[in-house]
Amino acid sequence: MSQNVRVVTLNALILVLDPETGVLPTDLDAGPVTVGPSSLVVGTLNPVDGEVSLNLGMVSEFPEDERLELRWQGMLETSGRLGIINVYNEVLLDMLVAGTVEVSIWTNHILEPDVVWVAVHES
Repeated sequence: MSQNVRVVTLNALILVLDPETGVLPTDLDAGPVTVGPSSLVVGTLNPVDGEVSLNLGMVSEFPEDERLELRWQGMLETSGRLGIINVYNEVLLDMLVAGTVEVSIWTNHILEPDVVWVAVHES
């Protein structure tokens, strides 16, 4: 079952990784998603502009009717857990997964989205 939380994102960033074993990228890219060895950094709406709706779930739960665009799709290594965390290492959403998983990131704006979907593909 998909999970959702509305938060003001600190530094306009969220991290998608295994909260226990994920390794962050050493530098941030100019694009909407920075890819590290076992993590993603996703840019979000500036904190002064309001809350962001964060969603984590299986790709089969993805809402087809929302105006979201694919920003990244690929494989992430995990130890069996995938989470969305803030820059203070606080887990906002997490789910159990099967080791290395295929993940896609969907947002409603390329630079400052206020809706972010992290969709896990069935293995």
